[in-house]
Amino acid sequence: MVFSIVLNTRKLAEEISKKLFHGKESQFLHDQELIEDLMLVLNHLEKHQQIEKYISRFKGKQTQVIGALAESRISYFLEQIGFKICTWEPTGAGNYEGDFTVQFGNLPQIFVEVKAPTWEGELTREELLGERKLQPKYLHDEARFADPVSLIVGAIEKALPKFEKNKINLLAVGGYLSFLSPFEIPRNIFEPKINYELSKINIEYLGGIFILDLGNWGNGIQYKSYYIRNPVVQSISSLPEKVEEKLCENNQTAFFR
Repeated sequence: MVFSIVLNTRKLAEEISKKLFHGKESQFLHDQELIEDLMLVLNHLEKHQQIEKYISRFKGKQTQVIGALAESRISYFLEQIGFKICTWEPTGAGNYEGDFTVQFGNLPQIFVEVKAPTWEGELTREELLGERKLQPKYLHDEARFADPVSLIVGAIEKALPKFEKNKINLLAVGGYLSFLSPFEIPRNIFEPKINYELSKINIEYLGGIFILDLGNWGNGIQYKSYYIRNPVVQSISSLPEKVEEKLCENNQTAFFR
């Protein structure tokens, strides 16, 4: 019986991999380490009795798969670094549902909303209507403008309606991000740009932004995380200091095997 569950998990992981990169060449396609990583994420969902809720999205359109995987992978990562997943689909402002709440130790729970912008969001209208969206993310000798900050600002604006003004809120960003990853930009350049945008939006009830990306550069699957505190957050919505310290500890590559 246990063997059957493992086989089903692997099959679903392979289906997800094919769905993610359908029609595109990729370093991830048929990557067994990616398959194993997906299996860990699926086992995480199964442990929390959430797998049935996600299966239909994993079998849906590519955008649904990317969104579902971002939610699953971020909850998995946070649990790996010491957070407890408390509730799934918690009610936020206006009866909107968030993705989950987390807790670190005995500190207050944090409402988490996950957004999954992708590099396709930086394509022009002509490219979206043409073949470019079916091609690999990176093409040889292609030079183009990339703006990961705009993708993250878009994620903030989409998440705002879900955040209650008297709660601790965290925006988590996953997916396949920009042509230029935030992790490729020096922190002293990227963070001031995000802080400027947060100050301009002036949203006091967002504690901060957590970004998660992953890749395989020859040493197995690597998770990269990045936490930025909202410079204009009100005290009631601030993430506890120990939570921010824990998130900032992982502003680097992390391995889970």
